[in-house]
Amino acid sequence: AITLGSAVVCNTVVGLTTWWPVAFVMFGVEIYFATLWNVITVSLRQRIIPDHLLGRVNSVYRFFAWGMMPIGSAVGGLVVLGVSSFTTRDWALRTTWFVNAAIHLGLFIVGRAKLTTARIEAARTAALGST
Repeated sequence: AITLGSAVVCNTVVGLTTWWPVAFVMFGVEIYFATLWNVITVSLRQRIIPDHLLGRVNSVYRFFAWGMMPIGSAVGGLVVLGVSSFTTRDWALRTTWFVNAAIHLGLFIVGRAKLTTARIEAARTAALGST
């Protein structure tokens, strides 16, 4: 949950700051937690997904992860276009960071409820029982 919550904080701070060292530090913090998220989720998938399905699961995961990047870029452009009609270009560009923070807040709320230790342990137990 901390890895998802960190993106909310980092994106909000980047959207609010005008001083590049603060943005630089926030990018570093977010990259650290994004890397941590990747290590945790890949390790968990390798642990609970049966070997004969692991390639398929990873390919679907990568499809959605990498496939969302161009969609996110297009949505970001639409946000800037829409917001710039009633505010300055500076705040229109900053709004993309706030939208990103809001999306991550939603992911944090859902993830905190769904990604519990009990559920992860149940998945591990089920995976061990099926091998």
